[in-house]
Amino acid sequence: MRQDSDRHDGVQLKGCRDAPPNLRFHGGHNVPLSLLPKGSRVALYAIAGISVLAILGALIAVLNDPIWWHANEAAAIGELRDLIALQRNYAVAHPGNGFACELSELRSFAPDSTRVFDTSASHLGYSLTIRHCSLDSDRKVAHYQASATPLTGRTDARTFCVDDSEQLWYNRDGSPETCLQRQLPVLSR
Repeated sequence: MRQDSDRHDGVQLKGCRDAPPNLRFHGGHNVPLSLLPKGSRVALYAIAGISVLAILGALIAVLNDPIWWHANEAAAIGELRDLIALQRNYAVAHPGNGFACELSELRSFAPDSTRVFDTSASHLGYSLTIRHCSLDSDRKVAHYQASATPLTGRTDARTFCVDDSEQLWYNRDGSPETCLQRQLPVLSR
């Protein structure tokens, strides 16, 4: 049978109903953590620390899962394919200008106005940029290069790139310049 008060190591303890919030459950009694033997406190702190580390480890494992990265890579490739189509449409609509050199110029051609074609485009772990536009003799933008660069420092994350030839390439060193130089082809759909 349970009593409203118990004695524990010479300390008067109140029953569970009357225990103040600063008391911790231990061995069927509410006991202030400071009254626990040092070994028990160390064990409780160790269990709490291990629990926190396990939760953090599980979260990191999920975020670094290759499945997520494959999905992000597929999204980056899709964005570059969309950029190719938008560049083509932009050049037809602006014959005096040629291609767009800023992502924001393509925004009005995107079927979905919430797309990432703005001045600071980053989406699903990748940063999308247009670079190295060059003019022809008529002062129209005849050539462009674009890249989707991973935002993380992962050494196995691929950079994707494209130019006005509409070919899609990748590289594993994170550099858009190397991607455009090496031109390792991304397999077609």
